Amino acid sequence: MRQRHWCCYVVISFFICSVHLAAQQSKIGDIGDGNRSVPVHLINLYDEEGTIIRLDEKPVLPFSPKQTCIECHDYDKIKSGWHFNHLDSTHSPGRTGEPWILVDPLTATQIPLSYRNWPGTFHPDTIGFTSWSFVQKFGRHLPGGGIGEDEESDPPELFLRRLVSGKLEINCLCCHNANPAQDQAEYATQVAKQNFRWAATGASEIASVYGSARDMPDHFDIYYGVDPDQPQNIPPTIEYDSSRFNSKSKVFFNIVRDIPNERCYFCHSIKELGETEAEKWQLDEDVHLVAGMTCVDCHRNGISHHMNRGYEEESELDEQEKF
Repeated sequence: MRQRHWCCYVVISFFICSVHLAAQQSKIGDIGDGNRSVPVHLINLYDEEGTIIRLDEKPVLPFSPKQTCIECHDYDKIKSGWHFNHLDSTHSPGRTGEPWILVDPLTATQIPLSYRNWPGTFHPDTIGFTSWSFVQKFGRHLPGGGIGEDEESDPPELFLRRLVSGKLEINCLCCHNANPAQDQAEYATQVAKQNFRWAATGASEIASVYGSARDMPDHFDIYYGVDPDQPQNIPPTIEYDSSRFNSKSKVFFNIVRDIPNERCYFCHSIKELGETEAEKWQLDEDVHLVAGMTCVDCHRNGISHHMNRGYEEESELDEQEKF
């Protein structure tokens, strides 16, 4: 009997140690506990320096998706996802996909671009694109991260511009915010204004962003505001909805694990052109959607954000993908 108790203690101790080690290796928000309900995301917002955003402090800064989410989620592992790892040669780019198409109407040329050395594509470097210029051209359809955070490929003269605009961090709300007020068109507008650090805040339902980093001089400082000698320029300014903050400066986001179709459509919709073009009412809806399926029923992923695209050989996810 004593021997059985001793074995039981060993098993229990081993289980506790295993759980402890797993907890050390993964963030709490990335480990499933068996509860299928979605955690309540009533959270503090943090700026890019890791400081809690409080409305009574000046200046009021945009929240940083990275600093706000890293307490519970592994940002470095998320960065390996196929939406973000364009520049990371240490992670697999997955199955060959579609390139970015640079179109020049004046010369009637179309150039397929990719950072992934896919057949039939050109590396952006070959046409003189830095990460900065690539984001300027295609940032409206980038969820942040990767190219949006890259500074190494920029020429020295862009160093100060990067300080003014900030980084385009991975914007978790682009996909996981189920609030219908999440506005990706506003996100595209903020990127076009070079308001990279403000883009996630401006696209969310909790704030409005005014002004443009593009109009600011290289010596503009987000903490000290606009140059008094250039009052005609409106710097990026935030107006938070104070009703969204509780007494502890926490904000509720309707974050979901299963991404709504609407979040996918902004970047992944198409329009047919030419003689075969048909009006929307003449087209049958996708059979999968008619049956009640969603995009992520097939295009699944774990914390590493390697999107399963429904091919037979991708049906079994790696162990690291399983919750």
